[in-house]
Amino acid sequence: MATGRPKSLVRFKSNCCLFSASIAGRWAAVLALGSVLTAGARAQTKGRTVFELDGPRAVIEWVTDSTFRFCRTWEGGNCDPLDVHGPSKAKVERTDGETKVTFRTDDLEVEIQKSGLRLRVLSRDGKILLAEAHESRRAGMGIEAAFVSQPEEKYYGLGIRSDASANLRGRSVETSWPFLISSLGYGLYYTTPGLYRFDLGEMAPQLLRLSFRGLPRLEYWFHYGPTVKAI
Repeated sequence: MATGRPKSLVRFKSNCCLFSASIAGRWAAVLALGSVLTAGARAQTKGRTVFELDGPRAVIEWVTDSTFRFCRTWEGGNCDPLDVHGPSKAKVERTDGETKVTFRTDDLEVEIQKSGLRLRVLSRDGKILLAEAHESRRAGMGIEAAFVSQPEEKYYGLGIRSDASANLRGRSVETSWPFLISSLGYGLYYTTPGLYRFDLGEMAPQLLRLSFRGLPRLEYWFHYGPTVKAI
């Protein structure tokens, strides 16, 4: 009599891994394409849509109407890009308010608080996609950040795993492949080298907590699909 795991479970695990690898590969190809388009142009500034929020210590850089890079540093660092991409295709409108700066494109609205630089991302129909729960901060030799998880939100990605569940909500994951996909239709790719720990609601169901040890620099790319398949 044959023993082992049910074929359906094995197939599900295989599909889960292929899904994660396929999405991660697609993003790697996008970043690589940007480098090819601007080979040897590390000092290039033409066509870039870059806004300094706290001098070079905090920067938001738009690539398209649905993709931006956000970076902030501590201890005298700066936010020069680690990866060079091609000229920006984004059309960005900036509004300076009393307490926040707002950026609008055809796809997204991004609000950044002037005090603490807390970030919130909304779709143009007003749906909250990503919102920092508190100011990102240095913690010992690492950095900590926290985002509000929407009640219906599910999380995927963070590297290839062998477990049966694709949804990471309610779990914690340590990874050196910090590419996270949300069921709300966005992806986050963290580019600062280091080992990351994602608490995806295990300790506090309403929060996504992130911590890592490495350079005093928090940098990620945000891309809005707006569907998971389009990320």
